[in-house]
Amino acid sequence: MAQLVHPGISHKKSDLDRMKAMVEAGEEPWASSFEKFKEQGSASYNYNVNGNLTITTLDNAADSRFLNDGYAAYHNALMWYITGDERHAQKCVEIFNAWVNLTSTGGIALSQGRGPWKMCEGAEIIKHTYDGWSEEDQKKFGDMLVYPGWSGTETPTGSTTFYWGVYQGDPSRHGNQGLFAYRSLMAMGIFLDNEIIYERALRYLKGLPHRADDLPYPSGPPVTEPLTTGNEYYEEFRQVSIGNEIEDYGYNEVIENYIYENGQCQESSRDQTHTVVGVLIMNCISEMAWNQGDDLYGHLDNRQLLGLEFTMRYNLSWEHAYSDQPEPWEPTVESGEYIQRTDRSGRWRSLKINPYVANNLEPENFERGTNTLMPIYEMNLGHYKDRMMLPSEDYKWMQRGFDVMTEEIGVEDGKNAVDYPGWGGLKFRRVSPGDPVSGYDEDGLPMYQMNVVPGSIEAENFDHFALSGEGKVYHDVDDSNTSGEYRTDEGVDIAVCSEGGYQVESLEDGEWVTYTVQVPATSLYNIAIRYASASAGGEIKFSFSNEEVTEEITVPNGVGYSTGLDDWQDLAIANDVILRQGVQPMKISISGTSDSFVLNSISIEDGSPHECEGGLAAVDASDRFVDGVNYSYYEGTWDNLPDFEQLSPAATDIADEIGLIEGVDGEQYALVFEGHFSVPINGTYTFYTESADGSRLLVDGVEVVNNDGVHDAVEASGEVCLDEGYHQIVVEYFHNAGDQALAVMYAGPTVSKQVLSETYATGACGNEPVETPDNLEEGISYVYYEGQWNSLPDFSTLTPVEAGNLDQISLSPSRVDNYFAMTFDGYINIEEEADYTFYVSSDDGSRLYIDDMEVVDHDGLHGAEDERSGTICLNPGYHHLYIEYFEATGGNSISVMYEGGSVAKQLISEVYTGPAHEKIAQVITFPEFPKVVVGDDDFDPGATVDSGRPLSYTSSNPSVATIVEGKIHVVSNGVSIITASQEGSWEYAPVETSQELNVYSVAGCELPWTMPTVAVKNQTYEFTSEPIDISCVSSASIYLKLLATSGLTADDFVKVSYQVDGGEVLAMLESTGADSNGEFSSGEIKGNNVRVIISALSSTPNGTYQMTDISVKEYTIEEPVLSSDPEASGVGVYPNPASETMTMNINKGVYSAYRIFTIHGQVMKEGKIAPSSSQEILDVSTFPQGVYVLKLYGGQAPLSLKVLK
Repeated sequence: MAQLVHPGISHKKSDLDRMKAMVEAGEEPWASSFEKFKEQGSASYNYNVNGNLTITTLDNAADSRFLNDGYAAYHNALMWYITGDERHAQKCVEIFNAWVNLTSTGGIALSQGRGPWKMCEGAEIIKHTYDGWSEEDQKKFGDMLVYPGWSGTETPTGSTTFYWGVYQGDPSRHGNQGLFAYRSLMAMGIFLDNEIIYERALRYLKGLPHRADDLPYPSGPPVTEPLTTGNEYYEEFRQVSIGNEIEDYGYNEVIENYIYENGQCQESSRDQTHTVVGVLIMNCISEMAWNQGDDLYGHLDNRQLLGLEFTMRYNLSWEHAYSDQPEPWEPTVESGEYIQRTDRSGRWRSLKINPYVANNLEPENFERGTNTLMPIYEMNLGHYKDRMMLPSEDYKWMQRGFDVMTEEIGVEDGKNAVDYPGWGGLKFRRVSPGDPVSGYDEDGLPMYQMNVVPGSIEAENFDHFALSGEGKVYHDVDDSNTSGEYRTDEGVDIAVCSEGGYQVESLEDGEWVTYTVQVPATSLYNIAIRYASASAGGEIKFSFSNEEVTEEITVPNGVGYSTGLDDWQDLAIANDVILRQGVQPMKISISGTSDSFVLNSISIEDGSPHECEGGLAAVDASDRFVDGVNYSYYEGTWDNLPDFEQLSPAATDIADEIGLIEGVDGEQYALVFEGHFSVPINGTYTFYTESADGSRLLVDGVEVVNNDGVHDAVEASGEVCLDEGYHQIVVEYFHNAGDQALAVMYAGPTVSKQVLSETYATGACGNEPVETPDNLEEGISYVYYEGQWNSLPDFSTLTPVEAGNLDQISLSPSRVDNYFAMTFDGYINIEEEADYTFYVSSDDGSRLYIDDMEVVDHDGLHGAEDERSGTICLNPGYHHLYIEYFEATGGNSISVMYEGGSVAKQLISEVYTGPAHEKIAQVITFPEFPKVVVGDDDFDPGATVDSGRPLSYTSSNPSVATIVEGKIHVVSNGVSIITASQEGSWEYAPVETSQELNVYSVAGCELPWTMPTVAVKNQTYEFTSEPIDISCVSSASIYLKLLATSGLTADDFVKVSYQVDGGEVLAMLESTGADSNGEFSSGEIKGNNVRVIISALSSTPNGTYQMTDISVKEYTIEEPVLSSDPEASGVGVYPNPASETMTMNINKGVYSAYRIFTIHGQVMKEGKIAPSSSQEILDVSTFPQGVYVLKLYGGQAPLSLKVLK
């Protein structure tokens, strides 16, 4: 004898019937959900089973092999029931039988609870709907779940499986982990038809003590000690032990302990993901309980709904504003909206709500608002909204979340299958509060069964409701079943019927009852009742899907009808009523005289034949439909209908209906009417035209009536088979002379011959072409961004990475596979006015606009297999096309297609855009550095760029200086080239420029002498000072900048002397024209930068150096400076300064390329250096006079040298 309802975990048989019927009917959201659901690999009968009979142990019960097989078992079971394909059922049996040798599963309660739930969901469906799974194998599978066997009095020792890993929940962890365990526990109890196991889960969540015939729950309270691992959102403790003072203590899984009285979740201070998961698991358990007749959903005044609303308000308001919540909601202790409380495990104390992930408080772990697209809505709205019919304010935030999800991804998907049931639009969308039943078994359990028409329905078997059905599945003016013979806990009055079974009696004015029925096909049906009447005056009315299909029909009494309460008669209520395909509530309403009749049954049978083969397919209704019909007026003389395609109308407009146009009463004209009409049902329809002179009528382009020629008013007719829905009608008419007449009529199933008055004209398109930029070219422009999003960002707030033009819409410019976004901007050329449908498939989200109007919204996280579309009317010409796209993780793709008018569905390939974006040049100003000594503080390099964008710096010699947080950090003495760069953007071109940094070792390295501002002609200057320890500067030179003034002659010279340890040495001046004594003529000096080399090279004696004299002829002498010596790097550049050419000596194979920049970063010259080259001749003849930077590439680090022209 069954103790529980079967099938009855998440789906009763009537639920399965509803899924199947609505998929067959093509009703939404069942149809779209099923199309996506069946594409999963886990829903295929070709699924490769992971389990086998050699597997006896799972060290971790959440082993992916068992999890995946569980998903496949559940999904194939649903596929079996919906499609009837036995291969799916056989796959389920193969899965169940593959795991029967399992004798040991390991892991915490969370792991043990993850797998059995969906495995049992599938097993429950197959066990009670398919006869190909033997009872012996069913027992083996059930025994495997509870190995070594179930007991309510003893716990086993040794190896155990799932039941013994979940039966105590988890008293030491967050609530969601124990809830995973209890969800599987209840599922196992139902599958095993074990009421004690079932109630173990049910009672624990309610906070009740264990049954007397079952093992106790964990005791308490816990003993804890503080930890230092908490944060600003929660304090953390270590659970030292669990006390035994209180039996059945009740930990975090108990509803009251998991969802506080304000709606706050026990895990709200941990993170938002686990909060959503935990509450949703409770909902899953509550749906199972409801199917068994227990209201866990409503426990503590709908506490679960309160938790859902709290969580969704916090998360949804982060990214979505509402009139009553314009800013993100921040529940705080101070506002009285957040509770600081230590949870029942004793391990955590909530302080404030946490938008991050537990202790991971980095920006990348900010997850508030990221869980709003999870499949959590259909089940809960199906219960609280559609089943319980609560006020909308109670589920406001769940409804808002559902609306956001619907807008972004369409229907609930199956993501996170281990956490969520998924595919709620298929599984949990309801059509009525109650569930259909065929009766009740001997234990009073409802026998869920869909009422299918044609057929008979016993009046007493109105829909079942787990609680009182008053106001949900019936309304009775008193709250008691006065007869008390059947369904005694309901208010409907049911008595034993004199012809067998039961009857519904005491029917009073205003009462009603509902029956959920399945209509297998849209068709004509006859409705009748089996009744007996005591008096006249009672009335009955039928409604389907809240639409009245009959009027209030008087139930007669007297001769020819029922004459007493034992005189049972059949009464036809209505014939040839159109009922729509699908599952729907049938409502019977009572009015008129009370207690005048009793009801035994209702019969719904097929009505008159109406179906026809090969019907013209219906077309979609257009948003541009308006009442009336379009017409065109022509002038001319004809004896027959002309070829209107060769004519131009004299006028066009919209008329109220097809017929003569007021004001058009002359001779010799023609009219063409075009519009749409709808027919309520498939069938053969007859059309008539009565005209003088000729007329012709076409439906969907097919000629139905030909009434052509010059004649008096004559009626002609024709028949056509039409499918239910909208069809196009065209009527052509001409008048030659004499009387004028034109009328159009039709007749068909449920339609007597009448004027075709309800027609729809197509309103003006209104979307005119836009102005385009000059010089349009083929292609489309794009802007590329990088960042992490779960939905399309506000691009106006983002900084692009790059921009450009493409030949086609593609993701080819993307630099990474994940976390990027793009916008596309261009124009399409439309050839003809029509409604155009645009299709976008993308991975992840996208949105398409035409002329700044949103046409396709395909936002959110999803794969490319999901195509979304939208339709817009466009006039001929260019129209602006704009597309937004983002990619999170996984695959990335976008495809855009369109169709309309004479254009078949195809990729948008012909796109146009303006000239490619030219990037703006930037200019960096980089002043020379002041004298820098080892030990100086870090300092700003001082460069600026005219765009105002941020600069970055690099140092060519990190041993001398590095860049730390944008500042120069001195490391040691020496020389480094500091390069300031700006990487550019989609708007600006990149730029860089360099400045030489000289770092002195100590103050003694500074040159202590003072040079004269101007040296007089033929005057020798002697300078003596303390010796300078040049050796403290590695590979250094002294530069004397000698600037020519005027009046120079060929024999003018410069002479620089210095002494080494008291011995005078003539200066070594780098110049091709130098004579042996180092004197230079004015022509060789060029008035710019003569260098004196004083270095530690072997060609120069080591020691201390002292300047002795300088002899010049009218030169301005600048302060000597220290600089890096290119010769120390194996590079020599001469002459420097140069006039026409510059010779660069290099070591072979060290450098591979060079560039010469202005001091503002403009590239003046660049080239390659062959590996075998040791010398390059550089032409600088076109360079303006000035200072330049020669940069060499290919070595361990780029080398920058100052050169002069």
